This record gives sequence, structure tokens and C-alpha cells, in this order.
Amino acid sequence: MPKINKNAESVRVERAIEIIKRLTTPRESATITELADEFHVDKRTIHRDISYLESLGFKTELIMGKKSKFKPFRFSSESPLAVPFGFTEDELLALLLAKTLFSSLKGTHLADAADSAAEKIAGFFPDEKVEVLQNAINVISGPLRNYKEHKDIIRLLLNSILETRCVKIGYDSRSSKKFDSFTIHPYRIIFYSNGLFLSAFSEKHNEVRTFAIERISLPMKTSKVFARPADANSVKIEPFGIHGGNSRTAVVWVKPEEKKRMKAKLIHGSQKFRFDRDGSMVISLEVSGKEDFFRWLLSQGSSVRLLEPADWVSEFQNTVKQIWIQYAP
Repeated sequence: MPKINKNAESVRVERAIEIIKRLTTPRESATITELADEFHVDKRTIHRDISYLESLGFKTELIMGKKSKFKPFRFSSESPLAVPFGFTEDELLALLLAKTLFSSLKGTHLADAADSAAEKIAGFFPDEKVEVLQNAINVISGPLRNYKEHKDIIRLLLNSILETRCVKIGYDSRSSKKFDSFTIHPYRIIFYSNGLFLSAFSEKHNEVRTFAIERISLPMKTSKVFARPADANSVKIEPFGIHGGNSRTAVVWVKPEEKKRMKAKLIHGSQKFRFDRDGSMVISLEVSGKEDFFRWLLSQGSSVRLLEPADWVSEFQNTVKQIWIQYAP
């Protein structure tokens, strides 16, 4: 680095900033001798710079053995500014993408935190570079739920997860069409298909269940602490929903002219194919999310037909019948 023709204090400050950038970059380190050579100063000056930065809270971390002019060192991740100065363009791009993804949570403290983090990190890059990165990638999603009115509920649930505290909630169940109140052990919040869901153990039902955040009301954190089991995150996340219950084997017939298109798709990780002589295809898969699975069947129109299980076939036929009644002339 060439010498900077400015007053001594300005030179010292600029050198200190460059040292911080160098020693907080991930996987980077340097020796006293290397820094002295890089900044065209003697080793005593570098020692004084490091001592000054240590007085500001920067912590040195030895790579091997005792620090000396021959031993590399760096600033630990606990040092102030360590993360921002170490960010790369790819990492900033990923953070900007995450900020876009959090748009579905607009109005909550999580979305506010994502905006704040992106703004802070972007401040270490030229405005022109930030603009280019922001325009390089975007997320276009389907219909979004409005979580602004649930921001306090989300914060309370997250705090209860971190503190392993039981929570009493009210819940408006879509399956039973009833409102109920019970105590849960909250395990984690899951973002799936543009929605937030809570995976929690229900004391009333004596099992782990998944609850839609927007249907939770009147949450109250209790003083009771629960023990988090080792399999707390065993809830299933699959193409047909988020579920903690048992799977069912679904069998779907595919008409011959749609066989090639359907065979090329990864509908489900458990899918298995059988090919019949008439040119049609039969797919079997293990499904937990019946509601999402039914929606997928409807989206395929007459290209597919549900064959098993029998009770699902009956229920799906009734769903189709109700749709026909709704739209019949």
C-alpha cells in the first residue's frame, strides 16, 4: 500500500481501518511483519496500532502458538465490526434476498430486523454496487398472509421458544371448525408456502401438532418450563404441507398423454411409478398433508384420478361435487 501524504493522525486512523478490514475478513490473518511491510511502517508502529484497537474492544486471536512477528493472528468474531467488514458481495446479495423473502412478514419485528440488518451491511458498500445487487435478484411469490396484526403473537411465541416456556393459546381449528384453548410447548416457527406455522406439543392432545399462526389468539406465556425433546424438530415438511401426523399411501392414476410430463416431475420424495399396458401410469406416494394434496389433484384437472385410499377418494369426490354445484349452470 503506498504511503498516504496526510497528517499523522489521519494516516493512523486510515491504517487502523485497513487493519480492521484485513483482520476481520473470514479466514484471513497476518503477522506483525506482514502488516508492517504492507503499510510501510516499522513493527513497533503496528504493535501500537494493535494495542490501540484492543483498547477499543477488538480481541486478537492467535492462529498458532504465541503471537510474535512470525506468528499469524486475526481479530476474533467477538470484536466490534467484525461481521460487517468481513462481508463479501455474495453474502450481501444473500442478505438482500433474505430481506425480500421477509416481505411476507411485513409489519413484524422479524421483517424490521431484516431491513435493518441489510441496511447496516449495505452501508459498507458503494451505493452503486448495492443498487446493482438489489436489481440482480428478486422474489415473486403468490398471495401473502398479513401478519402485521399478529406481530405481538409472533414475538411472544419466539421468546417462549428460546426460554422453553409453556404457552396457553386459543386456536381456531379449520379441520374441526371449533375454537379451543389449551397449553402448548412451542418448539419452532416454520415459514412454509408464504405462511407461518408453529410446531408445538399440545398437552391436551398429547402429541406434536402444527398450528397456523394466524389462527392463534390470546397467547399467554406461563411460568412453567418444558424440557425440549431430542426429536422436537421431527415435524414433516413436504410438498403437500407441514404435518406431524402419520402418512397415508395415496395412489394416483395418470392418463397416457400426461405420463411423460408427470414422470419428469418430482412430485414427492416417496413417489413410485407403475406403467400399465394401456399406456397410463400409476403413482404411489406417502402423504401427510391431505388438504394440500387435494389442492394439487384439483390443479391437475382430468389428467389424474385418485384411486386410494378409499376414504380420501370419497372425500375428494364430495369436494369435486360441491365445486360442480357451485359452478353448474
